[in-house]
Amino acid sequence: MSYNVLSVSNMKNCYVRYILLMSVLISVLAFPHRLFAQQSLRYYELKETGEDQTKWIELDENATLLTPGWTYCNQCATQVTDIGFSFCFGTQCVSQFAVNTEGQVTMGSYAPSVWDHYRPLSFNGQSDSRSYENVTKISIFGRDSYFRNDCHGDYFKTQLIGSAPNRIRVIEVQTRDYYAGNYCNAPDRTLKYQLQLYEGTNEVRLVYGEAFTGVMPADICYQVGLRDKLDATWEVFYIDDDHNAGYTTADYTAERSANNHWPGSWRYYHIAPIAAPPMHVWFRDVKPNQATIAWDRTTNAAKWELEFGKGAYGDAGNTRQIVTDTSRLFANLDPETEYHVYIKTILANGEESELLDTTFMTACAAISRNDMPWGENFDEF
Repeated sequence: MSYNVLSVSNMKNCYVRYILLMSVLISVLAFPHRLFAQQSLRYYELKETGEDQTKWIELDENATLLTPGWTYCNQCATQVTDIGFSFCFGTQCVSQFAVNTEGQVTMGSYAPSVWDHYRPLSFNGQSDSRSYENVTKISIFGRDSYFRNDCHGDYFKTQLIGSAPNRIRVIEVQTRDYYAGNYCNAPDRTLKYQLQLYEGTNEVRLVYGEAFTGVMPADICYQVGLRDKLDATWEVFYIDDDHNAGYTTADYTAERSANNHWPGSWRYYHIAPIAAPPMHVWFRDVKPNQATIAWDRTTNAAKWELEFGKGAYGDAGNTRQIVTDTSRLFANLDPETEYHVYIKTILANGEESELLDTTFMTACAAISRNDMPWGENFDEF
């Protein structure tokens, strides 16, 4: 029997690395989105705001009434309605919406009856049977409102404006403050607003109409913003009292916005997606000579720049390509070798995100007979 001392050293190094690699892979399987997650989760920015009546889009006789047969109602919501085009919101693309009397719009196929009046972005729906759990939503304001069509002429309307691929879905609502709205002879405390969804760019515009004439309670407007569900975490983009944008990823965040005053007549907020690198990135099928990388699609992403290799970003030995799908197989790799993957999101307008840099290590090569630390040649001792 003969011994190959060099092979023992090689095997030790490889399998120590292999054990470490397997530990990493187990972690990936147990927590696939956390290990390689981009830490900056921001997807939106406040593009512009101000007071401008021209931002209001007038609906015509072709508008669809979402409240047929309604006379008066407290804590009500419309049926799910088609947007008319695919609208990408956060990490998902949706084709439907529903809107309720509390100033909140769900994105997708949800049709809850009502959500929490004053905490539309932070309420998780688990302690109130009236609420629908885990919905992504746009909050125009949080307020206990009242619908009255018989004497106040309240309504929910919607219309698809323009021609593809640049259409706008307009959702227009008129309700009133609950504390006055359920009486026909109450002061005029009308709440009138529009949500505008833009095809192609996936931008969102909130527009507030003529303000009420009465003096409203100080808590008229809570938590204006967007909420998107990401695993066990909510991504929340909100507007504060001073009309500035805020951002948080705390679970069921308690961030409040515009809670001291009505935004004002003809106030608008134009919110646009930004170029963000993939938030969830993971590797699968990591073998000695190949591996697959995959990532989640982010809002408004048209394509990605993918650079791969052993060197730093821009190294001449790396391979760079533009891809439109969300996974890529790397083949003909070297065993037990660390590789870098650099990813940028590219929007349809050419805007690029910051660079995401992540690494992985290929598995050890298969063991052959010649790699064993000993060999049996039937020598006698």
